[in-house]
Amino acid sequence: MILERKKLKTFFFTRNETVKAVNNINLNIAQGEIHGIAGESGSGKSVMGLSIMKLLQHPGKIIDGNIIYKGDDLTKISEKKMSTIRGNEISMIFQDATMSLNPILNIKTQMIEAILAHNNINKNEAKHIAIMALKNVGIKDAENKINYYPHEFSGGMRQRVAIAIALINNPKLVIADEPTTALDVTTQAQILYLTQKLCRENNTSLIWITHDLSVLSGLVDNIS
Repeated sequence: MILERKKLKTFFFTRNETVKAVNNINLNIAQGEIHGIAGESGSGKSVMGLSIMKLLQHPGKIIDGNIIYKGDDLTKISEKKMSTIRGNEISMIFQDATMSLNPILNIKTQMIEAILAHNNINKNEAKHIAIMALKNVGIKDAENKINYYPHEFSGGMRQRVAIAIALINNPKLVIADEPTTALDVTTQAQILYLTQKLCRENNTSLIWITHDLSVLSGLVDNIS
């Protein structure tokens, strides 16, 4: 197993109450497996993904349980060590690409930064990798469009860029948090096919979070 979550509990502590967003969850993900997480809005699906990435914000907190990744308990490692894992070995595709793309930086800058943060190569090599990543997600004229800013892309193209960035360092695990919800049906189908194809080709494990069971029907190996 590449990832094991054992009795995970993530709570939000407000002034008047404690919200048990994730309560006693167990989950095992095998290498190369595509696993679906289904549930209604507000059921804690996204919080579970953020818990794995250790991106929870106050007042959210993991209060119990373990998240075992390649033998390390992510709930106990330092932020310095987690920063070497996040975006490199484990990455996340957010529901809205604008959450992961900086509106004031062009795509080239953002992609090169993601590559250089985890690889000992120069900027020219990083730019070549970034262009190839854009081509892999179906963006035509990538040599030119890598200089675009996020607002110059359509919603579907922004989501393709987000997928390219998530996969650019060949992670072992990708968490996709409803990345097709805001897209039209045709674009949604293209993104589903593309993500599945790239993960299968690279033997990357994928956790696909959604409230829509029809999205998971032809995508996942297992579902929770």
